[in-house]
Amino acid sequence: MPVNVVQVALGHTHARTTLDRYTLRPADCEERLRSAFTDPEEDSETLADDPLTGDDQ
Repeated sequence: MPVNVVQVALGHTHARTTLDRYTLRPADCEERLRSAFTDPEEDSETLADDPLTGDDQ
């Protein structure tokens, strides 16, 4: 449901109020986000030496 629809239904002036009151950040949200964008075929060694950035984790 679009937040602006819920905002109006609840009588909030700003959508930010609705979001602040009724959304929660899961404890594992960073890990879930990271896993959503990580190719499961890649392993930590592949990620450690990034030729584009020169990063060596």
